[in-house]
Parts: sequence; structure tokens; C-alpha cells
Amino acid sequence: MRVIGDPSLGSTYHETAVQSLVLIFSNLEQDGKQFLPQVMPPLFGVIRKYDSMSKEFVFRQLYKVVNTFKRRVEPYLEQMLGLITEKWTRPLVAQIVLLVEEIALTFPDAISKYLPGLMPRFIHMIKTDRSENLQTTNKILHCMEVFGHSLEMYLQIVVPVVLGVLENENAPADVRVSAADAIRRISRRLDCSDYSAQIIHSVCRVLQPKKIVPHHHLAVYTTTAVENAAMRFLCEIAKQIGDRYKVFLPVVSDILSRSQIINKDHDSIVARLSEEPNIGWPTATDAEILGENILGAVDPRFVDSTPSNRRMITVLKINENNLREAWKVQNCLTKGDWEEWIRKFSTELLRESPSPALRSCATLAQMHHPLARNLFNAAFLGCWLALGEEEQRTLVASLEIALLSPTLPPDILQTLLNLAEFMEHVDRPLPIKIEFFGTLAEKCHAYAKALRYKERQFANDPSGAIGALVTISNKLQQTDAALGIINYSKKHHRIELQESWYEELNQWEDALAVYERKQLEEPLSVPLMVGRMRCLHSLGEWEKLVELSNKASKIADKKMLVTIATLAADAAWVTGNWDQMSLHITAISENTVPGAFLRAVIAVHSNEFVLAQKHIDRAREMLVVSLSALVSESYPRAYSEIVRVQQLSELEEIIEFKKASEGSPRRSMILRAWKKRLKGCEKSIDAWLRILTVRATVLDRKDDVSAWLKFSRICEKNGNPRLAEKTIKSILDLSAEISDSWRGPKNEHSDTNMNINKNIDSLSLSESPPDSLHLSAQKSSLTFISTLTSNSKLNTNLKLNSNTNSNTNTNLNTNLNINTNSNTKSKSKSVVRKTKSVLTSVGLSKPKATPMPAVMSLSMPSQSSMKSWSTSISNSFRAQPLATLRYLEHLWSSNEHNQALSGLRHCLHQISSLANNSTLEPHKLRRLEANAFLTHGKWQLALLDTRTSQHSMSEVLHAFSLSTKADPDWAKPWHYWAFAHFDVVECNNPQPLSPSDETRRKHLIPAINGFFRAIALTSPEKAIRDTLRLLTLWFRYARIPDVKHALKQGFATIPIDTWLQVIPQIIARINTPRRDVNELICYLLVEVGKVHPQSLVYSLTVAEKTAIRHQQQLDNALLLESKDDISPVRSSTISRNSPPNDDTLSEFSDDNEVESPPRMMLSRSKLQNFNELKNNQQDANVDANADVNTNTNSNLSIIINDSDSNSDSNSNSENIHNRTRHRIRTHTTNNASKIMEAIRHHFPHLVEQAQLVSEELIRIVVLWQETAAEFIDEALKMYFEEEDYDQSASLIQQLQDALRKPPETPHERAFVAEYGTDLRFAHAWFAKAQSNNDSNVMTKSWKLFYQVLQKMTDEITAMRTLDLKQVSPKLYAANHLEIAVPGTYKIHSPVVRIESFSQSITVLKTKQRPRKLKLQGSDAFWHQFLLKGHEDLRQDERVMQLLGLVNTLLHHDLPNATRHLLIQRYAVVPLSPSSGLIGWVPHCDTLHDLIREYRDSHDIVPDLELQLMLQMAPDYTKLSLIQKVEVFSSALHSTNGLDLNRILWLKSQNSEVWLDKRTNYTRSLAVMSMVGYILGLGDRHPSNIMMSKFSGKIIHIDFGDCFEVAIHRQIFPERIPFRLTRMLVNAMEVSGIEGTFKSTCKSLLDILRTNKDSLMAMLEAFVYDPLFSWQFVNQQQQPHSKNSTVSPQINTPPNPLEILSSKPPNFSPFNPLDSPRKNSDPSNFFDSSQLDQLGHLQQTEVLNEKALEVLKRVSNKLSGRDFEPNETLDTSEQIKRLIDQATSYENLSQCYIGWCPFW
Repeated sequence: MRVIGDPSLGSTYHETAVQSLVLIFSNLEQDGKQFLPQVMPPLFGVIRKYDSMSKEFVFRQLYKVVNTFKRRVEPYLEQMLGLITEKWTRPLVAQIVLLVEEIALTFPDAISKYLPGLMPRFIHMIKTDRSENLQTTNKILHCMEVFGHSLEMYLQIVVPVVLGVLENENAPADVRVSAADAIRRISRRLDCSDYSAQIIHSVCRVLQPKKIVPHHHLAVYTTTAVENAAMRFLCEIAKQIGDRYKVFLPVVSDILSRSQIINKDHDSIVARLSEEPNIGWPTATDAEILGENILGAVDPRFVDSTPSNRRMITVLKINENNLREAWKVQNCLTKGDWEEWIRKFSTELLRESPSPALRSCATLAQMHHPLARNLFNAAFLGCWLALGEEEQRTLVASLEIALLSPTLPPDILQTLLNLAEFMEHVDRPLPIKIEFFGTLAEKCHAYAKALRYKERQFANDPSGAIGALVTISNKLQQTDAALGIINYSKKHHRIELQESWYEELNQWEDALAVYERKQLEEPLSVPLMVGRMRCLHSLGEWEKLVELSNKASKIADKKMLVTIATLAADAAWVTGNWDQMSLHITAISENTVPGAFLRAVIAVHSNEFVLAQKHIDRAREMLVVSLSALVSESYPRAYSEIVRVQQLSELEEIIEFKKASEGSPRRSMILRAWKKRLKGCEKSIDAWLRILTVRATVLDRKDDVSAWLKFSRICEKNGNPRLAEKTIKSILDLSAEISDSWRGPKNEHSDTNMNINKNIDSLSLSESPPDSLHLSAQKSSLTFISTLTSNSKLNTNLKLNSNTNSNTNTNLNTNLNINTNSNTKSKSKSVVRKTKSVLTSVGLSKPKATPMPAVMSLSMPSQSSMKSWSTSISNSFRAQPLATLRYLEHLWSSNEHNQALSGLRHCLHQISSLANNSTLEPHKLRRLEANAFLTHGKWQLALLDTRTSQHSMSEVLHAFSLSTKADPDWAKPWHYWAFAHFDVVECNNPQPLSPSDETRRKHLIPAINGFFRAIALTSPEKAIRDTLRLLTLWFRYARIPDVKHALKQGFATIPIDTWLQVIPQIIARINTPRRDVNELICYLLVEVGKVHPQSLVYSLTVAEKTAIRHQQQLDNALLLESKDDISPVRSSTISRNSPPNDDTLSEFSDDNEVESPPRMMLSRSKLQNFNELKNNQQDANVDANADVNTNTNSNLSIIINDSDSNSDSNSNSENIHNRTRHRIRTHTTNNASKIMEAIRHHFPHLVEQAQLVSEELIRIVVLWQETAAEFIDEALKMYFEEEDYDQSASLIQQLQDALRKPPETPHERAFVAEYGTDLRFAHAWFAKAQSNNDSNVMTKSWKLFYQVLQKMTDEITAMRTLDLKQVSPKLYAANHLEIAVPGTYKIHSPVVRIESFSQSITVLKTKQRPRKLKLQGSDAFWHQFLLKGHEDLRQDERVMQLLGLVNTLLHHDLPNATRHLLIQRYAVVPLSPSSGLIGWVPHCDTLHDLIREYRDSHDIVPDLELQLMLQMAPDYTKLSLIQKVEVFSSALHSTNGLDLNRILWLKSQNSEVWLDKRTNYTRSLAVMSMVGYILGLGDRHPSNIMMSKFSGKIIHIDFGDCFEVAIHRQIFPERIPFRLTRMLVNAMEVSGIEGTFKSTCKSLLDILRTNKDSLMAMLEAFVYDPLFSWQFVNQQQQPHSKNSTVSPQINTPPNPLEILSSKPPNFSPFNPLDSPRKNSDPSNFFDSSQLDQLGHLQQTEVLNEKALEVLKRVSNKLSGRDFEPNETLDTSEQIKRLIDQATSYENLSQCYIGWCPFW
């Protein structure tokens, strides 16, 4: 196919390729059908492209393809017939006719479409045929026979032409016979009676005697073959026209008599017509007509030659002598010899291959050698298996000689290494040591191969492979894996670490320390000196490097001198010491890349441009070899050489730059190109330093400040703060002595004691932005700074005056006079703790090991040092403000907090002067000013301590407000300002917000306004955390009039697109009883619907169905209550004159409380049910004492007072009940329907189609017989197992009631016809048994139900596909819809609309029988979905939303942005509370399927570990914990658990692909482990985890068990935080969890903890959602009694024996997104959305307590306090403990066996 697709090759190559391809197809037969889509389109393209290619050959090959694959070529008929029309010429007609005939035989119905273009050509060819013996006519006649009924409309032109051939006496006899037989067969299939006269006269002319015979001459007339054929035709026509033939009989009889022709068949027909004029002749089938030849035998042309069983592919014999001659290597000495050897060897392997398919490629391979190289592995394997052992040994010896040859070219070495890998893949490894292969792979830079071989060596000899593994991993940019190898070796092998390993890991300071320690022992060791120089080079210690190089060069040998000179020349170049650089490069050969490159730099600096270009060209030529080898590995591994190429290119640009005049456009263009190019450069120290150093040849650092400052940030983020500091200082010319003098003497507590004076008693700051101009704000801030500076002399004897315990200050060297009280301190403590989360997004949290106190250290610098420092900073800020602020940020990140904050204050003094003196543009100056104030506020916030007062928080707020004033169009200050206000409002205070709490209330409006402003200035995808916080304030405090007003104003200021990210959170509260929230939600959703209706219609459909269901259930409950007495509870009466309290202040309610219902006493028998029903209507996020409006209490008082005055009146009781029902109806207003109606007004067709699609898909997901079977099965279970007779009777009654629903589809009507009578008959017996209390009759009725159940079960089991026309005629007819394909709608992208639905729906063979559905979109693609019933997918939808947030965080995290950590998501679209669509994840397999497939193919028992455990302990589940651990560990020690490890290798093409897959696997497993841990995700058995076939990434499905539900199960609780069983660990690198896995876990957990606020805001939407209550209530329920109406629901995986010994019962074998998390409720008959969940509800107060508990648990996880609430763990220790839990045998041995903990 590559040859065919290569346009550079000629038609000769392509013709040979096509022939080889057809030969392969002929040998593969039906096995080749899977390749047709890849082969046919390019084949047609090549045929059309080359006119020189033999067309006869082309059509002959197409004929073979059609003959081989038959109906499989149907998609390509159009192209074939089009090709026939294009290439039609007289010489090709014979071959074309054969092809058309084969197509007509294969596709008899489809050929009619193409006859209009073919028949005129056929007729013309017959009339003008000049071929020898008219062979073309003969073939066309044969072809016409197979056209069958398609020829009917062409009879008027076909009959005359064929009769003309028959009458043509000059035509060969065989052609005339063919014409007679062809027209005869046609007449048997088609009615030719209209042409009977023409036909009979033509036949008579054929039968006319040709000569006159004398009467006296008695001669015998011999009938010819033509006349016999004509008589057969005549008989056929006589039969067809019947009685009308008598008209022609005299003429015919005369002719026959004169021609002396006697035909018994004709005579018989005439006789029968005379006896029975209307006789009917038997008709023959098309096969009989086509299958008979002249003699009545079977015509071989029309016999299906395809055998019933596929023919075995022939195995050809090989010629060992030819192969032996080809693999000889004794005469290979030069590169050309080796190239000829590999060409000859690979071609001979194909020529002698036992496989006919491969051997057919030999001719093409000889012409095109790359084909032989591509097929080398497959051809080698075939010949290897055919060789004897002796010949195999000879071949291996030749390969070893080749591999060891020093002249073997690298590409041939790579080919042989690929061969070795291929042989391992097919379990036929070459008998060569792996150490040998590992060394060779490293030699040719095939590092992925070398890594794999070294890892295998490590398993046998760890000590001998550690160094190589570290080196190779580093070259592969697998730094985490290299570090893991070292850590693993330290733990398990006690191997002494080498300094070179630290270098490999870029731990330069550690490496330098080791080198210096060893240098003390060996002062004259040059290798140690060189090692130190490498470390100094990477750390940017250029002066020390030059000094050390001078010493080392005096004692170094020639080889080491080159390395020393290279490092020293780089140092001299960076420092600008050109003379020293020129001196050092003399020791470097100019025939090396470094030598040529450095000489080019010197020449450019000296303006010797011709010489510079010469060196540049030479360096570029030498780079070709190494670069090509590395690029073949991968782009990242070649990146270092690519940077060198860019350096050479930029040197050429510098030459142009120097040649151009000052200020010329060419210089400006080059500078712009450099700036743009740097943005795409990898964020690594080495790459940036090399590029910036080249540019420094013409650009001073002060002229390129922005780039060098970015470089300093890269240094910090990559762990090299020393180089960052030196870089910034080089820009500022800041003296190191001045900066160091500030720090003063240090003691062991100096880091802890560093802080500033926080004395702010004399200040009065506002928490909101002042109304004055920002310059006055600066003045206020600077006055404040001056005050702080003037108070720098501290009195160390000050006493702390406080009402609280002063023991917390005993470790401080000085005390600060702070006047506060315990209440204020308590609030401040909460504020500070929560507010500090805002800093984590920029890494401003304090060091964990050295927390900062809020008081000043005694270790203060002298006044002279402070003055010198302030002067230096002030001068630097005036000259380089950006670099100065960057330097202060660096000091802060280095824990020099005092120095950084002091310097920042001095800079703030100078800001006003920059307006006149700075060269910065005005907008950049405003941004600089805003950034300075913002940084000041963030640093103050970071230094706040629990002992500071609320006034300190005001200082922080004021700093943020100054930042917003300085640059009002910058989103970041608004975010921090709003967030600080938000945290003051929240401050973890569980008490409701009361009117007296002015401190918190006055921050509400600034927080809301700030969030709106931040969102307005940010793109919607980046504003998610601000949007979530805004939702929190909205839903909690919308009752406050000012808040509501601010929200309404803010809605108009932000893009409507912003709300699309939080649509699920808003719709979750769509029916909240809080009117103010309700109004805003409806208003907003209507506005969103006007712009983005596609984003709402599916969600609103679900909400609409949910609300309708709740209302129906509530009405039913209230209807029952109307029969009971209702009496008021006087003790609960609330007087109108009662003083206000927390219960009556609905305006200031808090979300931790629940709305109080109307306080009435219902009849005791129905009280619980009523409360459960009523509470279901309440929003889980409503406050405890909230009400619908401010008049609720008075209305309630009126109701109660009325009932008090008429307590004995039935009518008044009924009035009370009616008012109550109206009251609760007010709560349950179906807002979704109202919003849908509003959207319908603008988009009527869209809404109608959305409802149609939703309802019809719900109809399809659970068919009537499936639901009826569930009803009967559940009723049988209740009656015979649970002995719950009432519940079983209720189910049977519901089934009978449902049967009254009229069927709407053919399938439903068929159900009624099939089962309706039986079900009614069985129900009649059941009713009779109930009425008569007759057990015998009852038994008979159950037998009848059971018979129906068996019949339904058989039908359901046999169900494989559904015909859409039968199950949903409406969807069948739905085409070209306006509604979008579910899950595809994206803003600013074209809407992918539904074009049509697939006519066939696949039913998967799993317990819940989900449907695989295909939708064709307007993008011409088929979108696949899993249609699931019996399951609420809204939680899966929220999890996908959470994963999207995690992806956003990963994307914006610089160190992790390029590590491919993003989580693969899929669309989840709920359609109702119990059904929905899940996007089909392509090219994935579950771990269960992968492991089972591997074990089956290797003859390993799938449940081997389980069988070993059951052999040791048949009653395993009854063992004690110690015994379980013993049995569990014994089973694991008896097996290796390398299945997944081997699967990753076997499913990879080569080592490079394998390494990428393994890295992706490990990282994705780590990412989802941490996300799952935070989410509390359980039920992670192997069928709920998938792996991508192409990338190796882990993909999780089924998120039903969240928030640690699985941990709290009563049966088989999961004690592990995530799945990390031994198979998962063994599939990682040799260090297991110590490498990439642990590093990725730490990186992600750091990100999650840094962005804790965003995650908590998202998770709050989870737990306060009404659907959240279901799983927690179910989890809290106790097991039901025997007579309970609802059995306990425990979400456990399927039975282990079913999982391991057969296909998993609950999961799809193709893409198992089908793990049911809830048992289906049979009461959901004919409407799968009507799940009766109200009976499961607990009191809402309990649910809110559980929600708070869950949030607290998640918060602790994100703070490192999940193990000990009072102990904060760093991420490393937290991960260590989690891994210990996940891998603990104690925890794993307690898991459910179906969870497969032994895998």
C-alpha cells in the first residue's frame, strides 16, 4: 500500500504492487476482507492516475477481487462502474464484460442502477463487432443472461439485436447458438410475448432450408446446432404465449416440414395446446435458468465456486541453500557491502518464504527495496520456523558477526534490533544474550530498546544495571523513573549512590557536594574536577567554573582537556570574556560540533561573517548524523540537538542583524521573530540559556529584560534558584554584599523568626476600594508604609496584653503589643485559615517546615545595612522596575520574607515617580503598579497569623483594592479582592448569617461585585472557580435584598457563555422552594436558553421529568392523607407577636439548616410517609429555618390559629389540608417546564425534537417485556423468598394496571398480542385466589406467571438487535433534526446536529442489557453511545465535570502541562432520573478483558489465584483477618502477576511505542488514583477500569460509588483509597511505585491542594444536590426485615466465579460501560423514569449533616489532615500512607472476591 500511495514511483512499480496485492487477496481469501477499506480507495486512485498502466490488467485484477470477496465489495461498486465508463475502449471490452458479469452475478439487484450506461455500449459493440470469431459478442451475450429482471425495460432494443446475431449466417455457429440460448433464457425470466411475432419469424428464417434436394434422391437431412438452439427457443416462446401460438403454427409447421426437422418437444407442446388451450407451464428458478447449458447440464460459469469451508492456506517449501548463501557475512567489510547484504538477504527471505502472500511480494521487493526492509521481520519469521536447528544456529552466528562488526551502519543495526524485538513478540526469541542487545541498543542511541533490555538485566543483577538504567532513563527524559530506580535501590539493595547519578537527575547541588567531598580525599583527580565543573556550569557559577578550569587544565590529559575547554569556553561566553573564550576553544577540534559552533560565535562577535558562516555550515553538516538517529526515536529525545540547530540559525540571523543599520525594519523583524520563537521553546533551563546566550552576542541583558526574567522563573520552577538569582542580579547590577547584609546573623530559629512589624493600631483602612483616584490610594498606602518603616526599632521588652492565653508566644524572641479579644481572634483564625487558600494558586503558602510567626525577630539588620539596602533597591527600581519586582519575588520564594517585603515597600514609594521617568508604556506602567499592590496584599496575607486581629485582614483587603484601582481591566486583582471578601463572609462559620453580624454582611456585596468583575475580564473556561464561588453566594444569600439586586446587576456584566460550565449546578436547584433563588435561576436559564438552547434542552428534559414525578407522588400521598384527621400542634404555634429569632429570620438563613415545614400533626399511621414525601421536595442546600417568602411565618400562624379555633370541625380540617397541599405545591413548581416553554417560544422545533428524542430513547432502553419480566420476577421473589405477600400483590396489580396503557409502537403491540391474554388470565387466577384465600388457586396463578416469565426470559436472552422501525417508528422517521448530537455542543464551534438514527440497535449481552446506539451527525460521522437504563447518570455527569476542572488545572500548571496527564473523558447525557446516554469510548478494553484474553492465549487458568485460595481455604470468607492474609499472600507468592506487564509489551509494535504506553499508563493511573482518592471513588474492579489500545492510558468508568460509599458498606467494605494491586504495580517500571507513579501522584496532589478552593466549590455542588441523598441514605439504611417492602441495596461487583470463568455478567465484553450500581425497581413499568425513591428518604437534616461530613472529609484530604485531623502531612508523606493502605494485604484480603484483589 505504501508503494501504491507513493506518487514518486512510476506505473511499473504500481502495476507490480497491484498484482502482488491481488495475489495476496487470492491467498488470504475471506481473511482479507478486513483490509478492503484500506486497499480499495488507493487502488482506484492509482488506476485513474496512470494511463500507461495496462487497463486490461487492471480490470482482470478487479475481476479477481470481486470473485474473491463477493458482496464485501458492495461499497466500491460505484467506483468500479465509474471506472468502466471512463476506460471503455474496444480492446478492453472482453475483460470489462467479464467484470460486469461477475458484478451482476454477485449483486443482481444493484446492477439495474448501472444498466443505462452499460446497455447502449453493449448494443453498439454487438452491432460493430469485428473481433475474431465474434468473441466479444459471445461474451456480451453471456453477460446479458445474468442481468435477469433488470433487463426488462431494455427488451425493445435487446431482442432485435440478439435475433440479428442469430440470423447472421456469416457469424460462427457457436456465437449463433449463444444468441439463441441467451434470448431463450431471457424469455424464461421475462415476458417476451409482445415480441413473439418478431421472434417466431426470425426463428423461421433461421430454420429455412438452405438448399433444394431432389425428390428422387433419398438423402437424410442433418439438423445443425444452430437449428437445435433455435428450436429450443421456439418451444420456449410457444409455452410463453400459449394458445396464441396456434396463429403461427401453420407457418412453423411448413418450415419444419420443408426443412425435415423433427422435434419431439415441439410436437409435444403443440399436442398439449390442442388438448388444453389454457395450460400452465411450470416455471424454473433463476438459478435453474442460469445453471443449465445446451445439454441441460450445469453451466460452470454460474456455479458458486466458493467452498463451504475456507481452504487452508498452502505452505510452500523453502530452499535452505539459497537462504544460507544469502545470510553469509564473511565478505562484508564496508558500508556498501553491508547494504548489499541486507538487500540480498531480505529479498531472498521473501522469495523463499513459506507464505504465498509474502512470496508474492518478492518481485516488487526486488524492484523496490524499502518493501523488503518493511517485510523483513515477517519473512524472517516464516523462514526461521521452516529451518532446522543446525541451520538456525548457523543463521544466529552470522547475525552475531554482523552485530559485532564495527563497520555495520546504524540503520542496519537498528533493523536487526527491531528483528530481535519482533521475534520476542511472537514468543520466538533469538538465542542471543539480552546484555548483548542492551549494549548494542545504547550504542546506536536506541534508548527505549536499551532500557527494556537493561530492565530485564536488572531483574537478575540489580547492582550491574542501576547506573545504566539511570543514564538511559535520563536520556529518555524519564527523570521520575530514574529517581525511582535510585530510591528503590536505596531501599531494597543498599547500593551506594554515585555522584554521576545525581547529575543524571539534574540534582546539581547534591552532585557538587559529593564531588567536593571526594575532592578533599583526591585533590588532584581531574575527573572529579570535571564533575565539579559540570555542576558549576549547570548552577550558573561561571566565575568558580573558570577558576577551577584554570587549575584542571594544567594537569589534565588531552582527552579531558577538551571537555574542560568546552565548559570553560561556555562560562567565558556567558560572562562576556571573549579573550578567555578564544583561548579555550583552541583546545577543541574544529571538526566537532562544539568546536565549530564556538568558533562561529567568536567569528560573529569579531564581525568575521564569512568565516562564521563557514563554521556554521560545518557544524550543521556534522549534526545531521546524530540528529537523524535521535529524531527516529522521538522529537523530545532529539530536542537538545534541535536547540543546537536553532542556535546555528540564530547565529546567521545575528549576522544579518549586525549588517542591518540601527533601527532598520530588518532588525525589528528579527527581534519579533526571536520573541515569538521563544514562546514555543520548551521551558527548560538548558534550552533557554543556550538560546538567550546566543542572542546576548548582540543584545545586552538589559535590552532583553523580559526574556531573561522569564528564564529566571524557569530556573526557579526547575529547582535552580541560585541561577535565577544570579540572572536577576546581572540585570540589576545589585551587589551581593548589599543584599546579604540585610539578613544579619542567623540562629537556628532565624527562618522561623523572620517577620515584620504588624503594628497597625494607628491605621484606619477600608475593606472596599476607596472612591478616590488611585494616586491618592497610593499615597494612603505609602503613608502606611512609612509608618511601618519608622517603627522598625522594636522594644524587646514589650508585653502582650490580651484576654487569651499567652502560652502561644513563649517561643518568640520579642512580643508585639496587640489588643484583641478571644472572639475576634477566633474569627480571625477562621478567616486566615481559609483565606490562605487563595495564595496557593501562585505558590505563596509559607514553608511547611518553618511557619512564620506574626512577630518580629530580634535578628534584625543594622540601620546602615537597611539604609544601603533601601537605597540600592530604590535605584534599581527606578532603572529596572520589572527586574526589581522579580528579584523581590525571588527573595520571597527563597523564604527571605523580611527582605522581600521591605524592598517592596521601598518600591511602592517610587511608583508615583515612575510616571514621569519610566520608559514603560502607560498600560504596562498601570499593570506594574497593580502587580506591586497585589503582591503586597498577597504577602501580607501569607504572613497573617492566628494572633492577628480582624484589622489585619482589612489591611490585606485594602492592598487588593489599591491593585484594582491601579489597573481596573486586570482580572487577577479583582479575583483576589473578591476572594478575600468571600472568605471573610464564609470563614468556616457554621452559624447562620444574622442581621447583627455586620462584620460578615458588609463583605457580601464587595465579594459578589468582585467576582462578577473578575469573570467579566477572564475567558469563560478560566473563570470556573470564580463562577462556582459566585454560585455559592447566590444560593446562600440571595434572600438579602442587596444581594439579589447585586446579582441582577452582575448578570448583565458577564458573557452568557460563562454559565455554560455550571449548568448542572444551576439546574440541580431549579425547583428550590426559595423564591428569590428560584426567580434568579429561571431568569438566568431563560437568558442562556435564548443564546445556547442546545446546552439546556437535554438537562431541562430530565429536570422536567423529575419534577413531574415528584408532583405525582406528592399528590398521591396527600390524597391518602385527606382521609386522616389533621390536628394542629399548639405547642408549635408561632405567634405573630413573637420576637424574632433564628427560626423566623428567613432572610439571613444559612445552608447548614433545613426549611421548616408547616407544623401539623398528621395521623400517626401516615406521618412518616408524609414527612419523607414532603422532604423530597426540599432542596438539600436550603437553610434550616428558611421559608418560601417573608410571609411564611404569618401564613403559618394564620393556618394554625384557624385550626385552633375550629379543631372539632371536619370542614376546617379539610381546609387546613388543602392549604397544606397548596403550600407544598408552591415548593414543587415545575420550573423546568416553564423554562422549556420560554425556550420553545424562540426555538419551537428544537424543543419538540429534544422531547421526542428523549422520550423515544427512554422507550427503547427498557422494552415492555423486559420490564414485565422484572415485575414478575420481583413478585415471585417477594412471595416465595421474602414472604412479603402484600408487596407481591402490589407488584402484580401494578403490572395489570400497566397493561391498560395503549401500545404505541409495533413492538408494543406485538407484546400485547403475545403476552396480554396470558397475563390477564394469570391475573384473573391471582385475583380469584386473593378473594377466596385459596392457596391452591394461588399456586396455579404463580405457575402461570412463571410460564410467562420463562417465555419472556427466553425472548430477552435471544435478543441481539432491535429494529428501530419496530421499537420506535418516530425515531426511524426522524431525519435532519435541529437538535445537536448529545454531548457534542461546544460554544464557538459548529453545531453537530442529528441527521438520522441507525436502523439497527445492538443489545449487549450483559445483565442490564444496555443498547449500543449510533447517531449520524451533520459532520458525516457516526457517533456511538451506550444507552443505559435502571441507572441515574447525573452523578457520572458531575464527575465528568469535575474531571474537566482537573484537566484545566493540569493544563495551566507549567511543569505538568507537557506530561500528558490530562484525563480522558466521555460524554454523559442523562435522559431521565433512571436512564441516559454514555459516549462510547473507542479503542479501549477493560483490564478484565485484557487479562482474561492474555491468560486464555497462554493456557493460564483465568481465576488461578482464586482457585489457589479456595484450595487452601474453601470457606475463605469465614476466616479471621490473619488467616485471610496468610491465604491471600500465599496465592500471590505462587503466581508472578506479570500479566499486565506482558500485555503492555505484546500490544506494542516496538520498544518506543511500549515505553510511551507504559509511561502514559503509569501517569494516568497515578492521576486517577489521586482524583479517585479525593472523590472517595470505590468499586474499582477490573471491569470498571479500561486501557486505551493506542496510548496505554487508563480510563475509569462507572462513578456510582463516590464519597467513600464503598468504605462504609456493611458487607465487604473497601478499605483501600484506590486500586493499586500487584498487577498494576508490576506493569510499571522496575522501581514500581517509586518512580513515575509516586512522582505523578505528588505533582497532582500538589495541584489539587493548591487549588483546593476550586475543587471544594465544585464538590459542594455534588453533595448539596438532591441526587446526592440517594446513595447516602441507601448506605445508612439497616438491613430490612423479612416483611420489608424494599430490600437493602449494596453496590458490589459481580460474582467472582462469573467474572473469572465466563464473560462478566454485568459488563459489556466490548466496551463495558455497563456496571449497574443500583438494583432496578420493577415499579418503573413502561416508564423507566418513574423510580419510586421517596420511600428511601431520611430526614433532610441528616442529609445535610452527612453533606457537611463529606465536605469536611474532602477538605481534610486536600489539606493533608485526612489521617490525623490535628496533623498536617506534606504531600510525600500523605502519598506514602495512601500507597501503604492501597497495597496492604490486610485491606486487600478483606475485599470482595469479585473485586479481584489478587490481580
